[in-house]
Amino acid sequence: MKSRFAHVVIFLLFTCLQDCVNAASPAPTPDQQRIRVLVELLASKNTVSGNKSFPPGYDRNAQVVVYLAIQQLLAEGATGFDTLIEHFNDNRYSYTYAAADGEYHCTVGDACSLIMMRCIKCYHHEIHIITEDQFHLAPDFSKEKMADWWKHNRHRPLWEIQVDSIDRAIALMETVRRDKTRLPWRFAEWLTPEVFESRRKENLRILKEMRASIVAHKEAYRPKSLEKWLHEQYEPMLGLPWPTNPNRI
Repeated sequence: MKSRFAHVVIFLLFTCLQDCVNAASPAPTPDQQRIRVLVELLASKNTVSGNKSFPPGYDRNAQVVVYLAIQQLLAEGATGFDTLIEHFNDNRYSYTYAAADGEYHCTVGDACSLIMMRCIKCYHHEIHIITEDQFHLAPDFSKEKMADWWKHNRHRPLWEIQVDSIDRAIALMETVRRDKTRLPWRFAEWLTPEVFESRRKENLRILKEMRASIVAHKEAYRPKSLEKWLHEQYEPMLGLPWPTNPNRI
């Protein structure tokens, strides 16, 4: 009898504890609910293995859902950062992209970190790649460091963070020189002095115009997708019913 009574008491205590936990955890806001759904949509219905990009039965139409989820999460800006960080270790397959040295698969966690970084370094895919140094401008952090960085910067509006990032890119483009720069990747070919200088000046124009627009409106720049590379060797998302870089060689 005592044992049965003890079990009842333990059950009641456990129920009360669960009620307290639930009361202490506020219901998710509509923004949080929306972001969580969008992050789930980053998980492709397709599966891949090893280096084989597209196995038999790979559904290109299914990747459109991933593509659109990426676009919307980019538009959400800082609203989605907390949920994106929660999924940094999500190893479900999301999409495949092509770089200068091969094709690579992205997990949901990879996509989340890229979306967050794209929102912060909003200029990154809008300018020409002319030096490895432009990939390492601050904030230059791994997934592990990104969450800590956000804790110290979440009070700042995203547009201010973007302006800081653009200023660092402008400073680099104003001083970078062809004879003292590093190649952006393995096997990259040296640009001719004329092409290097032309792209450097074009980068400065793009950066300064973007900065002026952000400051004038005090609103964050909203990237429309991960695909706007100004380089012929990249294709930021393979496996769609259409090419994301029709000029890729």
